Amino acid sequence: MADKDGVERKVWLLPAELSERIRAYQTSQGIASEVEAARRLLDSALQLRDTVPDILRKLIDRYMEEKDIRVLARDVLINHTLVTSVNFDDDGVWFQFKDDSMGKIDKGGKAFLGYREGYDVNWTPYPKPVTARPATRAGGPSWDAPKGGDLDDEIPF
Repeated sequence: MADKDGVERKVWLLPAELSERIRAYQTSQGIASEVEAARRLLDSALQLRDTVPDILRKLIDRYMEEKDIRVLARDVLINHTLVTSVNFDDDGVWFQFKDDSMGKIDKGGKAFLGYREGYDVNWTPYPKPVTARPATRAGGPSWDAPKGGDLDDEIPF
């Protein structure tokens, strides 16, 4: 259960060799505590599983609290293991992953997936806009109100 700061206390039993490797990492990086060293290692390992849509969801969620895209880039993109570049333009910030996949969030909080075609980058909205479905399905009933007239006139009681 998380406390008011969103921090949980966990007790982990680790092999001695792994604990030694964490302490060696702590020492080599000049990290003050073993817990912080383990936290950084876990975060880096978990970042390797992220996809561009995962990062876009984080940016969208964070945008609800912070509208400054430079702050969003600092908090979400700059230290991410898979992000190879972060670029600002007049419209927003876009980033590229090691696998060349791209994402973008504009100043209005709209997100986009990017893909290259030659030297150009094409941006598609993320998540894809929901399009209205037709009112009827083949062979199914219509859920639309009957055309014309007042519905109260058609009630038999």
